[in-house]
Amino acid sequence: MDVNLRLLESLLAVAEEGSISRASVRLHLTQQAVSGHIGRLEKALGHSLFKRTPQGTSLTPTGEAAVRHALQILSAVDSMVAEIGCHAPSTLRMVFNVHCTARFLPKVTAHLRQCVPGIRIQAIPTLSRTEAVQLLIEDRADAALLWLPVGDDRLAVSPILSEPRVVAVPPDHRLAERSQVALADITDEPIIGPHSLIPAEVRREWFIEPRPNSHPVQYGPEGRTPEECLQFVADHYGIWIAPEAMSKHFTHPVLSWPSLTDVAPIRVGLAWIHRRTSPFMMNLLNTNKPPSRLSCDPLGDPQPRLACLAVCLLPRRSRCGVPARGVGHPANRSRRERPGAQPRLRPRQGHRRPWPGLWGGPAVRRGRGGRR
Repeated sequence: MDVNLRLLESLLAVAEEGSISRASVRLHLTQQAVSGHIGRLEKALGHSLFKRTPQGTSLTPTGEAAVRHALQILSAVDSMVAEIGCHAPSTLRMVFNVHCTARFLPKVTAHLRQCVPGIRIQAIPTLSRTEAVQLLIEDRADAALLWLPVGDDRLAVSPILSEPRVVAVPPDHRLAERSQVALADITDEPIIGPHSLIPAEVRREWFIEPRPNSHPVQYGPEGRTPEECLQFVADHYGIWIAPEAMSKHFTHPVLSWPSLTDVAPIRVGLAWIHRRTSPFMMNLLNTNKPPSRLSCDPLGDPQPRLACLAVCLLPRRSRCGVPARGVGHPANRSRRERPGAQPRLRPRQGHRRPWPGLWGGPAVRRGRGGRR
């Protein structure tokens, strides 16, 4: 009987998503590949596992039994990989932001190396949250050091520390001479930042919405990068609320950075893709809760949490020095199932593209053998 873990993972994805197309996006495979996995599994078991309708797919009674067994098998495999001694050195690819979270990277990596002897950490610099999230999704990184909340349901996060908020104001601003300010002092000030370019959850955290007095937030110019925000502040278009790390990193233009005292600090955490966390490690994470208040200096109590995170975030292929026999294993892939493979977007022969070529090419492209 030719049944492997890749077929079981496709079975669970289709059962949970209720659609082969959504399951293919989740698994980063083509729809044909996922449909082929289900067909091979049904042929091996001798029963139909799904009822296919125009609205999607639903499990048959035999399919429900298959899903129960598949969950037990995959959980057992993950537990085996996690519990067996991992003596081979492993590499954790960690993304950090050069503007801000780079400040915490040495402390976090030092604690991870202390918690997991032999671990190798490959630091990957980025310039934005969007770039960091994209690296995680494309499996070019295992974890990212990000400000919370992330605002992306595909990511699992674990807070590890926090830092105070500061307000960037021009040198001649009425608050420039003060070392501390309260939220009431900046109620009528326009707030600069990417307010329309970030998820609503992230905007509420960074712009402090809603305000305690129900006063509406005054939005200033939309700065897409820290450099743009700082320049808008220097030009007296408004103020910028930022983590304290920003005041340490940027020294030009010359601004004042009073602390914002009556607002909760901004949290920093490790983020990773939900589906790359084994059930065994999730149990460890749930039993090692972080303290209710964390400070950026020192880390202290989060060490047990970081130890669990380090093993959890390590790619399954390197936890025990051998590749994981799952969706990502080369021996279990066809040519169409390459790393990061996406459903093909090339139109059929004779069809017209609704958008111009990505690299300046013509708007009309024809299939193989046709003319452009």
